[in-house]
Parts: sequence; C-alpha cells; structure tokens
Amino acid sequence: TCDTKDRAQHIVWVAPHGAEGPVSSGR
Repeated sequence: TCDTKDRAQHIVWVAPHGAEGPVSSGR
C-alpha cells in the first residue's frame, strides 16, 4: 500500500490491533 490515505488508516489500525493486523489484512 503506497497510498497516503491508506497509510494513515494503517497506523490507526496498528495502534490498537498491532502491526500484524493490517499486514495480514493486506492493508
């Protein structure tokens, strides 16, 4: 994901869920 918007969502997702969440989701 090289999208700036997706990047922000990725960080927001990483905070409470953990780095594995978005990575596994393909985000």
